[in-house]
Amino acid sequence: MRQRLFGRPARASTPIALCIDVEPDDREVGEESWAGVEATFARADETRERLRRATGAPARLSWFIRADPQIAEVAGDPAWLHHAFSGPIAGAARAGDEIGLHVHAWRRLDDGWIADHGDDEWVARCVELGLRVHEESRGAAPACYRGGDRFLSAPVVDQLRDAGVAVDVTVEPLQPAVVSLAEGERATGSLPDYSRAPEDAFRPAPGALLEPATHPRADGPALVPLTAGAPGTLVPWLEPDEFEAGLEARCERARPSHLAFAIRSDLGRWDNAWERMLVNLEHAAARVGGGRFVTAPELAASIVPAAATR
Repeated sequence: MRQRLFGRPARASTPIALCIDVEPDDREVGEESWAGVEATFARADETRERLRRATGAPARLSWFIRADPQIAEVAGDPAWLHHAFSGPIAGAARAGDEIGLHVHAWRRLDDGWIADHGDDEWVARCVELGLRVHEESRGAAPACYRGGDRFLSAPVVDQLRDAGVAVDVTVEPLQPAVVSLAEGERATGSLPDYSRAPEDAFRPAPGALLEPATHPRADGPALVPLTAGAPGTLVPWLEPDEFEAGLEARCERARPSHLAFAIRSDLGRWDNAWERMLVNLEHAAARVGGGRFVTAPELAASIVPAAATR
């Protein structure tokens, strides 16, 4: 399969973002583990170097640090990750990586957790807490954001716009609306219907989520969708043949303006999965021709018209 894929003409250069959600290993945390966070930060230098060799250009990653009520509940401080991993986070920033924000809308119940996406006020509180934590920890609003469980809404986009967030990397094209990502988890509301979402980056029209703005200098965050294979989001740690088939499906639909992949930090615990991811990312960079690994804000700036100034 590789020979056939590599023989296809492609654009001269395509920006690629690897997004890492820095969070507890378990989804519904209780006896929380941070082993994946430690392992993933430990792999950062090797990963950048491997991707640099594959592309011939410096490689930069995008880290999305969890900060929300669930982190406050289980760790005693919504900024716990910023404090506990201040050294690795600072090292990533020195290496040119982007430090962004990742927020989930988990709410504590007496006997566990519920993903409360159906309560707009609660979601807004979660995002507001994350924005405040990031600014207090990093000295500025985050440049980029990822919503937990692929949740995004027009009100959240407005909230990000007001906070000065430049880029969102939440949208997952081809994914249908569902109540929850995992069977048996409790949730309210619905995760968005992305089945008709644009696959290239765009700025949404005011009050809309998935409708691109028609004004060439619309303001607000650029939405950078994750790369979809077939039928849904292309997971970067798949077996290489599966990954290559998914990437080929994306390229057959239309030449991609970019590639964007997301992982949870728990992936760092698994040597085989991490190696598969690196092999697949090397293949992706070659497949699209001149691929280069950049931060999410760098990616958006290279393919989305500049936002209007207020």
